[in-house]
Amino acid sequence: MLIVNKKLKNCKKSIIIVYVAFWDNVLVELDYLGMTNKALAEKAGFDASNIGRGIKLGSAPSVETAVKIARVLNVSVEYLVNGTDESLKKSRSQAELQLFHKYARTIYALDALPEKARRPIVEMIDKMDKEFASNGTEPKTESPQ
Repeated sequence: MLIVNKKLKNCKKSIIIVYVAFWDNVLVELDYLGMTNKALAEKAGFDASNIGRGIKLGSAPSVETAVKIARVLNVSVEYLVNGTDESLKKSRSQAELQLFHKYARTIYALDALPEKARRPIVEMIDKMDKEFASNGTEPKTESPQ
């Protein structure tokens, strides 16, 4: 984060402008979702080189681009700009907890299997995860109830 004290035209007082690590937050979300820069750019409707350029220059995107990126990543622009969004944290952690509860018996049963029986199942799950990550997509699942 870069903080700059700036004097505005036609204004006697200066203001403090905070330049945040917008692209750092985008990269965190891409990693979390297992999505690539290319997939993000395609879904947002712009060239992937814009992401690389933005990261390299540390420049903030236009408001329109920021909104498109936020929509694709399913986060708020607020989160991408300042790195915090309480509603995002609560909904994500609650959803993950609900998913765990939904599949807890399956997870425990898998863990209880002998290694030889468990290994092919875990390999299959890992393969599915890698395929979703390489496609830049998320698995389609029902919303946790």
